[in-house]
Amino acid sequence: MTAGPVGLRCNAIWRCVLSSLCGVRADAAVRAAAPWWAAHPDGGIVVGVGHAYRLHRIDFRGDTLLTIEVDRAPVPVAAAERDSAIAAFRELAGRVPGAMPDREPRVPSTKPAHGMLFVDDRSHIWVWRTPARSEPPAWDAFDDAGRLLGQVASPVAPTFIPPSVRGDLMAVVTRVDDVPVVVVYDIVRGRSAE
Repeated sequence: MTAGPVGLRCNAIWRCVLSSLCGVRADAAVRAAAPWWAAHPDGGIVVGVGHAYRLHRIDFRGDTLLTIEVDRAPVPVAAAERDSAIAAFRELAGRVPGAMPDREPRVPSTKPAHGMLFVDDRSHIWVWRTPARSEPPAWDAFDDAGRLLGQVASPVAPTFIPPSVRGDLMAVVTRVDDVPVVVVYDIVRGRSAE
C-alpha cells in the first residue's frame, strides 16, 4: 500500500450465515474505551486501548517491539447520543422481567480514540478510527514499522467481527437494510473511491 488516498469499491455482497453473530453492533458512542488486540502474522500481538490512540506490538516474551501513537483531539459524545445509549440500555433491560439493575451504566463524555484493529496478510495494521462529526468513517492503515500508509474511508461500520484483508480485497461483516451480510470491497489505491 502506498501513501495517498485509498478507497473501497464494492465487489460483492453475501448474506451472513451467522445471523445471530452478525446482529451485534459496535457503537462507539455507547461504549467506554476497551482493549482491542489482534494476532500478528510474524508472531506476538498488536494491542491498543481506545482511551488514547496508542498501539503496541508485543512479542510472546512480553517485549514491546513497536509503539504507534496518533495525536487526536477527543471526540465528544453528543447529548443525543448519550440519551440514545441510555434509552437503548433501558429498552434492552426491560425485555427480561426482573433484569433491570439498580443503576444505569455511565456513558463516557468522550468516545474512544479508536475501535477494533486487525493485521492483514501483509502485516499492515488496520485501526478503526473514531470519526469526529466532520469526518467520514475510516480505517487508518500502518505498515509493520508503524508508518501511516493512509486512511481508508469505509462506507459501512464493522460489527464486532474484524474485517479481513487479503491482497487487494477487504471483507466486512455488517448489516444492509437490516439484513446481516458480508460485503467484499476492492481496495482502490491512489484515489478515493467516490
